[in-house]
Amino acid sequence: MLKYLVGITCVFVAHVTEAHPLEGSWQFVKGEYYSEGQVLYAEAPDVTSVKVLSGGHFNYITQKNGEFHYAAGGRYEITEDAFIEHVDYGNIPSLLGKQLVFDYEIKEQLWHHTLYQEGELVEYEVWQRVAQ
Repeated sequence: MLKYLVGITCVFVAHVTEAHPLEGSWQFVKGEYYSEGQVLYAEAPDVTSVKVLSGGHFNYITQKNGEFHYAAGGRYEITEDAFIEHVDYGNIPSLLGKQLVFDYEIKEQLWHHTLYQEGELVEYEVWQRVAQ
């Protein structure tokens, strides 16, 4: 009986994987957005956003000056050096169906990510962990 219980326990433990450090809930701290030679800066509390990563899916909702601004979600992948969003739904038509590949780094509970498109810097954001 003991061998049976040990065997079953090993099977269940073998399937438990540790969550990636990006998994969890994050709140927006600040961002820089680059377009046509212009830079737009955004910071909390004027812009608030919460992003949740769980089980290969992400979603976020953003408010600007207390009013709904946008939301999106879909699937994500994490590689050694990239966080990749596959945008499946949201209210920004130009993002739907897109794959966004971000460089990322976590420093002291802050998630820094950078998006380049066609070699040009498009976005830099900082998020703070809310929960894991």
